[in-house]
Amino acid sequence: MRIVLSPEERLELTMAYQLKWRRDHRGEIKAYVKQWRTDNGEHVRAWQTTRVECPCGGRYTLANKARHCQSKKHEKCPREELVYI
Repeated sequence: MRIVLSPEERLELTMAYQLKWRRDHRGEIKAYVKQWRTDNGEHVRAWQTTRVECPCGGRYTLANKARHCQSKKHEKCPREELVYI
């Protein structure tokens, strides 16, 4: 007999499994992230410092895109002009 779960129950079980897995493998994850950052540090810094000009007339770095998109200057610009690639 197969157990049928609702989408909410499936999501809850999946999230519980993922949380347990992350707790059990915390050291491995930490080592992996540390190694990845040392290998890709220059790439990350280059990405963070890339300057972008927004159609609203503002300028920002990619690391601050979310902050810029919430700014008054950006929100005043009509949505038709805001085209992102």
